[in-house]
Amino acid sequence: MDEERADTVRPGAGSGAAHKEAPCMEECLDYFRKRPVYGKVFAKIREKTVGLGHFGGKVIFTSLTQQEKEELEGFFQKSFRNQKTVTISAALMQKALDTSRFSSLHWEAILEAYFGEPLVGKQELMRRKSEEQTLFFRQFLDGEEAETDGKDTQSPGQLWLRRVLEEGGAGAGLLLTQYRENREQLRTALRMVMRASEQLPVFRRTLETLPVFAARITGNPHDFDADRVSGRLLETFLADYGGCQREPEYSESEWKSRILYQAGLLRDELSNDTMVYGIQAERRDGTLHEGICGFYRMKEPVVCTLRTLGALERAWGAPNVYVVENPAVFSELMHRYPQSSLVCTNGQPRLASLVLLDLLKTSGTLWYAGDFDPEGLLIAQNLKRRYGDALKFWDYQPSYYQKAVSEVELGDKRLRMLEHVTEPELLPIAELMRCSRRAAYQEAMLEWAYRIG
Repeated sequence: MDEERADTVRPGAGSGAAHKEAPCMEECLDYFRKRPVYGKVFAKIREKTVGLGHFGGKVIFTSLTQQEKEELEGFFQKSFRNQKTVTISAALMQKALDTSRFSSLHWEAILEAYFGEPLVGKQELMRRKSEEQTLFFRQFLDGEEAETDGKDTQSPGQLWLRRVLEEGGAGAGLLLTQYRENREQLRTALRMVMRASEQLPVFRRTLETLPVFAARITGNPHDFDADRVSGRLLETFLADYGGCQREPEYSESEWKSRILYQAGLLRDELSNDTMVYGIQAERRDGTLHEGICGFYRMKEPVVCTLRTLGALERAWGAPNVYVVENPAVFSELMHRYPQSSLVCTNGQPRLASLVLLDLLKTSGTLWYAGDFDPEGLLIAQNLKRRYGDALKFWDYQPSYYQKAVSEVELGDKRLRMLEHVTEPELLPIAELMRCSRRAAYQEAMLEWAYRIG
């Protein structure tokens, strides 16, 4: 056993015992710190105490060395050397303390002194953490951190933050996760979002690229990039502020562009575009858009960027506007029918195409034609769901599919996409496609389909 033991006779106990002065905390700590095994015991029993909210429970060790077992024997006055598993309970610890020369001390005080910090029960710890978290976000809600202290009304960012914290929903998980992982980074990001929420370009009826907006708000054009906490929080705020609900016709990238666009922000003002022919447009100040109208008069196609479309109040063409998926088909129709109005989505409609169609739907009927493959049918279906009676399918006839079917074989993964086709007008083609496992493309149907006028 450990040769230097804790005195098992209490000071002054027993007949004729010499009076001893009660040992101080420093002596107790010195005794345990000289024996490293107690660091293991105390760490585990401290964890138990915090979890229970009081000193209690037991801890189990399965791999103590012989030296460590001997160190335990001195204080506990019990042999552990032949035990593979050593169990130390709070009751055993209390009994050993009561019969030792440290009996005037309490385990809670010993553990606090040993670790240099107070013991806090789990409930108390949770309460304190909850109070800290509430105080952190309260600083933004009250305006101290949001730089709106003293204002009569709350900023859009503050209103959003209050809704998220009180009601949960989108953004709550991001906020709380970031709070736990790096609250100072979250503090900085929230300051940026609060500032941005009051200076959105949409308030001035203008458009601004995201990097320019970020530089104006924070001084750094990359602060609202998608891979930064501030960018993710801004995106979450803008989706809530604009009341945006995810729509199936948007890809992930286009969806994020849509969220920014409704706030007057552009991810990329030039590459998000759509091709049009035979369209006129009016700017928000009531004047004709001379560029678009000039191409209309010259009977030439024009590529409209999101920047251009964002400045329009309305757009119109012929009573029937024909929308096609394929640029080659667009070009051929433009030459065959110079009096027509055409839009080319170039595959999956980008935000620019949808913004233009939103303007055109009020001035005439949209007629859509796309490829007869799983992706093409889903694009057609999503557009129909978006525009309802304002959009009609153009030449979606099973006989056209059978006549134009290609040698392009559809794999199982693509064929499974047809399970999501539910639009009645598209189901016959979907069933033929499922049976033949082949696609048919617009270019092959030009000789007998897509007649205008």
